[in-house]
Amino acid sequence: MSAIRIGICSLLAFAVLADGGVPDWSTAVLEIGTALLFVLWSFVNVRQRQMDVRSSWLYLPVLGLIAFCVAQKFFGLSAYPYATKIELLKWIAYFALVFLAVESFRSAAQLETLSIFLVSLGFVVALFAIAQHYTFNGKLYWFVPLPQSSEPFGPFVDRDHFAGFVELTAPLGLAMLFKRNVARRESSARGVIHRRASCGARLMRFARRHRWLRVRNLVPESHIAAPQHRDPATFCIRIADDSVRSICFLVRRQRNDAAIRNTDGQQHLA
Repeated sequence: MSAIRIGICSLLAFAVLADGGVPDWSTAVLEIGTALLFVLWSFVNVRQRQMDVRSSWLYLPVLGLIAFCVAQKFFGLSAYPYATKIELLKWIAYFALVFLAVESFRSAAQLETLSIFLVSLGFVVALFAIAQHYTFNGKLYWFVPLPQSSEPFGPFVDRDHFAGFVELTAPLGLAMLFKRNVARRESSARGVIHRRASCGARLMRFARRHRWLRVRNLVPESHIAAPQHRDPATFCIRIADDSVRSICFLVRRQRNDAAIRNTDGQQHLA
């Protein structure tokens, strides 16, 4: 599967750098390369004697466009049947490429690798576009002639295509950035909770060992020593009473701490 992943990334980079996939020859290379990768994926699965196909919501928009092209082609709704046929073949190739990407990039590490590749590709293309914009001589890549009506930017013949490419790649970088920030906050919160729980456990072990933890400060010493002949009903009532007192004590302490913090903040502002 690693060869298929490398092939997918290579086709994506080629489609962007080859005049944005606008010329017929670049589209043909993309479709032929996708077909070869699909044959390779089928051969690998048949050889391993397993066919674990995954479902994905990414299939729906591509399948919808394929169904739209099929309806135009076979129901006589197209004003230009040949162009509809070309677009149908193109969208079938796109669906095969999406299918291969879903099947090849399964784990979180593989998906992160694909995201890093796409973000890096967008960054390199953006740098090239800026460099070409300030050194433009009327030709793409400084030596490829362009039609008179074209407005190129970067490797794209139309600057709107470059804008669409950036709109597709830039959100991936933002999503990775937000994900790492959220993961860092969650790990720090788990660390704080673990440290507080560890401190509380050590405090309780120390209290049980030395028998000095009292209830008004959490548990009465008489209950720690609990005689064997105590009445179960009385014991349960006292435990409930101790729990209520402990909760009230903690609530009062929390309110006092909040009041102290507010007072310190007002004094600091003053």
